Amino acid sequence: MKKKYWDRLHQFADRWWYAPLIGFVVAIDYYLLVIPNDALVLAAAAFDPKKWLSIGICAGMGSSLGALSIAFLLDRYGMGILLSHFPNLPQSHAWIFSVHFIDQYGSWAIWLIALGPFLQHPMLALAVADHMPLAKLFLFIVAGRLPKYMFYAFIAGRMPELLKYLQRKKGE
Repeated sequence: MKKKYWDRLHQFADRWWYAPLIGFVVAIDYYLLVIPNDALVLAAAAFDPKKWLSIGICAGMGSSLGALSIAFLLDRYGMGILLSHFPNLPQSHAWIFSVHFIDQYGSWAIWLIALGPFLQHPMLALAVADHMPLAKLFLFIVAGRLPKYMFYAFIAGRMPELLKYLQRKKGE
């Protein structure tokens, strides 16, 4: 099953809509929580190294827009919408980490959490509960997610060149 998924992804790597599709999938995962986004971006950029920049930008913006959509729903309908789907979230490690991190670093913690591999939902819920303007929240998230996914895509896009270089060096 997994091999078929990656083969299918590779099959479409040369299409114009490939990078926007990656961004859309990353955004949708805020609601699904089952897609390995980091691996998806790495594989997407490795399949078509020339598109690393567009893949990184689309994934970063897709992730940011997915986060913004969750924040909007939390702002509009309250914490109940999140807790109805994730009732144990306030007791989770991610929630406890986010509470302490935001208490310690304030708004900058949002940027650091967005930059890292952490679950975003607790941070979004806490920021909305603290009445942070959605525009400000979005800017902090973009400032974290965009460089994260651009870095991943850059590394994956350059990996074939690096491997060839290392193979040449090993052969010498």
